[in-house]
Amino acid sequence: MNLLVDPLLRAVTDQGQEPLSLPALLAALGDDRVHHLVGLQRHQADAFHVFLCYLAGAILARDGQTDPVQDEDYWRQRLR
Repeated sequence: MNLLVDPLLRAVTDQGQEPLSLPALLAALGDDRVHHLVGLQRHQADAFHVFLCYLAGAILARDGQTDPVQDEDYWRQRLR
């Protein structure tokens, strides 16, 4: 299993439940399409949110970017 390419994370969007890879999740979050993540326990939600924000912020800062609205390929390339 590879978080960069395999759709292991489940999110509820306007289209219903979608399986997403980590880069696809970051792109969907930037587009404000994610209503919530499926399978997270209440006590896990805040920590996972902080992890995603920190990860995205670190990538954007390293690239000198400030706009979190990026496509899936951008996130995949920068995560590698």
